[in-house]
Amino acid sequence: MIYVTFIRSVIDYLSPALIQLPHTSLDPLDKFQNRVMRVILGCPLSTRVVNMLTELHLPPIYERICSIAARLTIKCLHYPQVVPHYSHTIRSAMQPRPRIPPLQAGGRTLIKTVSSLLQRLDINVPEAEALPGPPPWMIPTITVHYTPTSKSALPALQRQLALETKASISSSRPTLNHVYTDGSLQPDGTAGCAVFSPDVDPPPDGWVGRRLPVSASSTFCELYGILDAVSLLSQRGLNGLVICDSQSALQALSSPKPTCHLVSRILSFLSLVRLRALQIIFLWIPSHVGILYSDTVDGIAKAACSLPLRDAGPSPSLSCYLLRVNTHTYVSTLHHRARQRANSVSIQHYDAFRQHRYKYRRRGLMVRRHNVVAARLRLGYRPVWQVAGFEDAPHFSSCLLCDQPNSNSLEHYCLHCPEVSGLLPLGRPLVDICRHLLAHDNLDEILVRYPRFGGC
Repeated sequence: MIYVTFIRSVIDYLSPALIQLPHTSLDPLDKFQNRVMRVILGCPLSTRVVNMLTELHLPPIYERICSIAARLTIKCLHYPQVVPHYSHTIRSAMQPRPRIPPLQAGGRTLIKTVSSLLQRLDINVPEAEALPGPPPWMIPTITVHYTPTSKSALPALQRQLALETKASISSSRPTLNHVYTDGSLQPDGTAGCAVFSPDVDPPPDGWVGRRLPVSASSTFCELYGILDAVSLLSQRGLNGLVICDSQSALQALSSPKPTCHLVSRILSFLSLVRLRALQIIFLWIPSHVGILYSDTVDGIAKAACSLPLRDAGPSPSLSCYLLRVNTHTYVSTLHHRARQRANSVSIQHYDAFRQHRYKYRRRGLMVRRHNVVAARLRLGYRPVWQVAGFEDAPHFSSCLLCDQPNSNSLEHYCLHCPEVSGLLPLGRPLVDICRHLLAHDNLDEILVRYPRFGGC
C-alpha cells in the first residue's frame, strides 16, 4: 500500500514523459520494484519475479507506463474538445498511411508507442456526442416525487393516489408540462422506449418511440425514455413534469455516484436546464392502473420494439476500452510465466494457488512473520545457493529447526522436518500441506511453537 500510494503514483504521474525514454532507461525502476516486492512479501532472491508480480497484482513498470499513457489517450480521443491537437495527431498516426506532424523526438516516440498499442488492441475510439458530465458542483439537485402507495394496494387506490399526487405537484407549479415516459422489454429480447405529452407539440414524426438494442435491460429502457423526455424539454425551453413508472430508473438518476453513461447525459441536460432558469421535476406513478396517458405511452413503447434500429446500436462504452488496455498490461507477465513454467518448479507450485487470492493479515500477533511464511508457502522458493548450483553449501543452509544440513527449503520444512512432523498431515504432497497451513489458523499454531518455521 505504501509503495503504490507514495512511490508508484509518482511514476504514474510522469508516465507521459517516461514513455518517451528508451526502454532500457527504465530498467532501474523495474529492479527497484522487484526489491520492493521482495520486502513486501519477505521472499528470498530465488523467488520468481513473475510469481511476485502475479501475487501482488502489479504489472512491469514499462507496461504500466504504456497503459497509463494509452488510457489517457483514449479519454482524449473520446473527448477531442479537451486536447484537439493531440487527438488529431493520434488519429492521423493510426491511419494506414500515417502523417505525423514535425515533433520533438520524445513526442514522436509517445505518438508511435501509443498508436501502435491501440492498433494492436484493435481499439477505435469514437468521439463522444457531448462533453463529459458536469462537475459535481454544477450537478443540480434532482427533485423526485413518489406516489405514496405500493403495488400490493388495490389498482383503483393506486390510480387515485397517483392522480392526487400529480395534481398536487401541478397546482404548486402551474407552468409544468406533463411528459410521460416508458420503456418496454419484450420476452424475445427486443426493447424500446417512448415519450408522450398531452401538453407539448409532438415531433415532426409524431410520438413514435425509439427502438433500442437487443439485450438492453428494463432500467436502460426507462432511462433512455427519461433522456428523450429531458432532451425534448431542454431543446424547446420548457418546464416539465416527467412522469415515469420505474423506481429503479429514478433511483439511479438521484444516486450520489452515478455510474451509467445515460445518467451522466441526463444530468448534463439538467445542468443546462438550470442555467436557463428552467425546472424539470420527476414523478413516479404505479404502472398499469388505468391512468390514460401512462397506458398510451406504454403502447407506444411496445410498438417501438418492432421498429428498425436507427443505428447499429451503441458502441462500447469508454470503460470497456479502458478495461481492455488495463487487461493488456498483464499480458507480458502471463507470457513470461508460460515460457518459464516448464523449467521452473516454483511456477508450477504457484499455479496451484494462483487462482485463489490470499488475504494477508494486517493486524494481530506475529502478523509480519505470518505473512512472510504464507507468501513463501504460496510462491515456493529454493535457497540462493541451490539455485546457483554451488558445490559446497554454506554453513547457514541447514534447517533452522532441526539443524539438518542443506535443508533450508520449503520441501524440508513441510515434508521432512522431524520437529513439526507431528503438527502436519503425513503422506500428503507439498501442495496439500501448503493449503493445509494456509487454511484457518493452522500456520499460527506452528509459528507460536516454532517461529523459525519456513526459514524466517
